[in-house]
Amino acid sequence: MKNKTPLFLIGGLLFVLVVILFYVMQPGGDYAEGPDLETINQEEQALLDNMSDEERSRLKEEALLMFDQPGYLSFEEIMAGARNGKVKLVSELWKLRRRCPPELSPEECNLRIKIFLREKFQPGGEKLARLFAYYIRYETHMRSEKPPEGLSPEEQYKWIKDQRRKVMGEEAASLIYGYEEARVDFRGKFQSFMEDTKGMSADERIQKYEQFRKEHYGNYYDTIKEREPKFNTYDVEMTLREDQLSGMNAQERDAKVREMRVSYFGEEAAKRMEAVDQQIEEEQQRSAAYEDAKAKLLEANPSASATEKEAMLAQLRKEYFSAEEAEAMARREKMQQEMEQLKNK
Repeated sequence: MKNKTPLFLIGGLLFVLVVILFYVMQPGGDYAEGPDLETINQEEQALLDNMSDEERSRLKEEALLMFDQPGYLSFEEIMAGARNGKVKLVSELWKLRRRCPPELSPEECNLRIKIFLREKFQPGGEKLARLFAYYIRYETHMRSEKPPEGLSPEEQYKWIKDQRRKVMGEEAASLIYGYEEARVDFRGKFQSFMEDTKGMSADERIQKYEQFRKEHYGNYYDTIKEREPKFNTYDVEMTLREDQLSGMNAQERDAKVREMRVSYFGEEAAKRMEAVDQQIEEEQQRSAAYEDAKAKLLEANPSASATEKEAMLAQLRKEYFSAEEAEAMARREKMQQEMEQLKNK
């Protein structure tokens, strides 16, 4: 500890200078277009003003002990990761928050996180602290704001995006939320893509789809590809090949689907998927046969009482389903009856 004392004192003095500069400076540099942070800094500044130099130095040491650990990315790696979607800044900030002791208030925790960011990631720590400050301001803003009534989900999300830029500015909002926003926006654009590519051959449509994704996601594209579950990729290709598959006979369609499954998941998994398909088809056939038999049974016994009808249906369900399936079907039919009664009230 003796060897650390001189460095600690020097670091404490530098820290005080950094803190003073941060709280008196207006947003500048990389986030020059961002809103003023003065309103969210006032309470923290009051805390610092009531501290001696020694207390501020201890605060810095406490922040480093609380949050520092091996394995952190460098500032450059964090920023690059935020720009390509590999680093989710909100998730990382909440990891830091969870390390704050429960006796600390949210404001005290946030202050220590800012101190840690500045000290740990020099010379870029000030930029990370500023991003965190914008995020805090956005949190506070959204607690008191609600979207207008009557907006669709898409309009609500657009409103949220607008609020982020109102509070943070474009660059900070894109760094913090850009990856999420790109993924959400893609869902709506995918439907338009499907409409625009109707009539294309399946292979051409798949090629266009990848071009469309690259253009939409930009820097996030590689991350999207890396993180995409195989089944999602397979499911999308099935959708893109829907017209092609519907134009095949059953044998050709089954062969093509099997070829795709083997390509994505391997031979054994493809066999398991075929078994599941067969089971689902058998269940659907049994359900259809039961519904047909049920309609004929009720038609043949129009004067039967409700109790008699239920007894006949219970016996019929046993003929088509296992005991567990029959119970599930009985519950489903009861719910359907109750829903119909509610509609007719």
